[in-house]
Amino acid sequence: MIKSCFDAGAAEVVVFDHTCDQWDRCYKNSKLEETARAAGAKVFPGNNESFYREVSVPNGRRLKNTKVHRELLEADVFINVPILKHHGSTTVTLGMKNLMGVVWDRGFYHGNDLSQCIADFLTYRKPDLNIVDGYRMLTRNGPRGVSVSDVVDLKALIAGKDIVAVDAAATLMFGEKPENIKHIRLANEMGLGSMALDQLAIKRIKMG
Repeated sequence: MIKSCFDAGAAEVVVFDHTCDQWDRCYKNSKLEETARAAGAKVFPGNNESFYREVSVPNGRRLKNTKVHRELLEADVFINVPILKHHGSTTVTLGMKNLMGVVWDRGFYHGNDLSQCIADFLTYRKPDLNIVDGYRMLTRNGPRGVSVSDVVDLKALIAGKDIVAVDAAATLMFGEKPENIKHIRLANEMGLGSMALDQLAIKRIKMG
């Protein structure tokens, strides 16, 4: 993906995540830092509040303001790359919930209607592209999982500009219904995207 960004004319590519666990270990164990740097990207941590700037979310119902990583504030193009996995609080972690990785105070989300806050953030800024990595899917015990038995090889990728549609499609691949996932349903009701997949032009590609 980084190579494709440079091929498309990007002057620079920045990669970061506000990880749940110790950031440097996450970056190392996932090989995110090693791989991103090898492809020519700059890699930043998200573990310090000084990296974040307060922004207003005027159309949010519960989330009215939040602190966003400065690298996102300075980005011309925002690409969101979540993995397809289970989550104990929201059933799935996909594109919309993955955006908690660009804000500082995730605790506010959990204490003020998590699903509504997840949907509210989209009124501030939506990713220009969402790519859900479903090559290996965490089926249970999310967000971290406890053993390799929690993971199955799905070998799938879901991509699109409409984050609500992407999440809806990925939810079906997870074996759930989009309307049963509160933050997807809320975002659809707020007009932030569409979970009506039967009304969208979806291109399916099967690779050998």
